[in-house]
Amino acid sequence: MSAGAATGVEGLLAPTTDFSQLEQGEDKPGGEATSRGTVDTPNAFSLSSGNMGFRRELNFKIGNAIFRRHWVSAPSSTEASDGLGPLFNSRGCQNCHLKDGRGHPPFSSDVPDDTGSMLIRLSVPPKTDAEKAMLAAHKVNSIPDPVYGGQLQDFAIQGFAAEGKAKIEYTEKPVTLAGGETVAGLEVLAAPGHASHHVVYLDPEGGDAFVGDVGGVRIPPGETVWLPTPPPDIDLEAWRTSIAAVAERRPERLRLTHYGSAEDPESHLAATLAELERLAESSRERDRDRFLAGLEARIGAEPPDLAERVRSAMPPEQTWLGLERYQRRRKG
Repeated sequence: MSAGAATGVEGLLAPTTDFSQLEQGEDKPGGEATSRGTVDTPNAFSLSSGNMGFRRELNFKIGNAIFRRHWVSAPSSTEASDGLGPLFNSRGCQNCHLKDGRGHPPFSSDVPDDTGSMLIRLSVPPKTDAEKAMLAAHKVNSIPDPVYGGQLQDFAIQGFAAEGKAKIEYTEKPVTLAGGETVAGLEVLAAPGHASHHVVYLDPEGGDAFVGDVGGVRIPPGETVWLPTPPPDIDLEAWRTSIAAVAERRPERLRLTHYGSAEDPESHLAATLAELERLAESSRERDRDRFLAGLEARIGAEPPDLAERVRSAMPPEQTWLGLERYQRRRKG
């Protein structure tokens, strides 16, 4: 390969540094077959290839109509759609392949679900050298049951019995997150302070940080950040560290549990930290009456309806009890 060709290949394989525009060829990930139809629709998987001519597109649409057709048992007045059974999995292709895409397993045995999109594969262990050789060579994925075949037929036409029914049971398994995990595409960040088990979820693609109570409370349309500090786990040192950890990740916006979004994360986190320091100082002497009077004065400065919502989201007495316990334990 010449030096010029090598340079060209390196240029094609080099990662982009400009995400404001499409890379070369990125506008056609499927080549000339890339569909120009909108993907913002439930029928996104049902579009024909972009390079399909008019005559072939007609064939495609006829095939798509057959794919969506519901079949019936014979004899029937609808001769073009009869022939179903006696055993079957579904009355139509699309019942399993929803919108030409993927289906889902049944919800549970207690929740009716007739999508039929889960295949129950039946197989037996290989018994002959020929069967073992086909499996080893990946010519087949399984050896069908000699009686029932390779798939459970859980429906039958009138007068016949289905082969069987699949019963699905789900058991929930609690998982304790400690930070560093990825859940449903979201990065988990340990963020104790409000509670010892508190975590923040970070969306690396969307730029959102689902901060829970580590980001405080903000009652729209107000802009003041309040901190809920109920017992028993309040730890202001850990809370400071958690605020810094979220800020270090530089999210594009904060998704607040109470309430809405903060479009300027840096300013919001700075206000959260300032409120934390204010609460730490005002509770340091563990003077309940003085603390509550000061907090009530600040809440009371808000419009009456907003002040009432702040008290509901962050009861002053609960705020005091959490901080008093923290200060007492801190002083030993």
